[in-house]
Amino acid sequence: NQQGTIDNIKLTKFGEKFFAPYLQPLNPTSITDDYTLSNGDTVRVIIYGENNFDSKYTITNEGKLIVPNVGVFSVSGLQYKKIENMLQKKISLSYPNSEVVIMIENLHPITVNVVGDVKMPGLYSLSATSKVRDAIVACGGINKNGSMRNISVKRSGRIITKFDLYSLLVDGSDNSDVVLRSGDIIHIPIATKQIFLSGNVKNPAIYELKQNETLTDLIRIGGGINSDATKNAKIFRSINGARVLLEPKINEKFILQDGDKVFIDKTTDLNDNEVSIEGNIYKNGIFSINKNETAGSLISRLIKEYGKDKILMPSTDMEYFLVKRVDKNTLAETILS
Repeated sequence: NQQGTIDNIKLTKFGEKFFAPYLQPLNPTSITDDYTLSNGDTVRVIIYGENNFDSKYTITNEGKLIVPNVGVFSVSGLQYKKIENMLQKKISLSYPNSEVVIMIENLHPITVNVVGDVKMPGLYSLSATSKVRDAIVACGGINKNGSMRNISVKRSGRIITKFDLYSLLVDGSDNSDVVLRSGDIIHIPIATKQIFLSGNVKNPAIYELKQNETLTDLIRIGGGINSDATKNAKIFRSINGARVLLEPKINEKFILQDGDKVFIDKTTDLNDNEVSIEGNIYKNGIFSINKNETAGSLISRLIKEYGKDKILMPSTDMEYFLVKRVDKNTLAETILS
């Protein structure tokens, strides 16, 4: 009973393990070129050559970086790569024939607000290099009804990005996962379309789909089907309180609805060109068949190959036989006599 089977399967929400607790380092060992400096960050200056020098300078509350014998620089709000190039040029004038290395250390913490359908909404202090995913992990993850695919980040009153966590989990892309700044608001809304996927698939789970995504998209996100899966899906849907069964092709752009339960069945173990013979014969077993072969031509071929006495028992009824046929897509059985 396929309906009973899918109802009894326990599925977890896809991506749930991503939110396992971890400790976010406040002072990562490296930053990206587009990191924006702010007051409280520490800049380390190392000089090799005729003059050897190694010292650290903290950006002031006014956003100034003061390097003795070199100058005062307004650096707050500038990207690391731009500051690095600027300092190297200025310091090289004061220290010729020397190599200058600029490093950023002791990054300032940022405070962001995580709201919506998450485990522990609230204010969180994070590393200055933290991204959206780090904030979501810090708050314990997304609730069972929260959206992983429509996460918004609001900065200074406007939405600066929409983050789809599936793009990271499924495709390994984090293009929309931005570096956060103090004051950012991360909002996780309720998911509008959650689908149950189970059966003969790579990763059975509860998946969230966007409005324009189809059955084909669901199977792709779920890792695909196993090699012995049927060509049709069984979709159990509730319509006005009644339960209905739909059976579209698995490669069909079939629009799913919130709460649909999709089950991918398994084909029979028989190959397309073989049949099983049982009953009052000596050679019970599986035999290959030719194209357009009939039951009579198969028996005749076996008798010719092995001999009548090696195939049919003496008490065999030559006037009657049964054929049990199994539909390889639906597994429904038909008896022909």
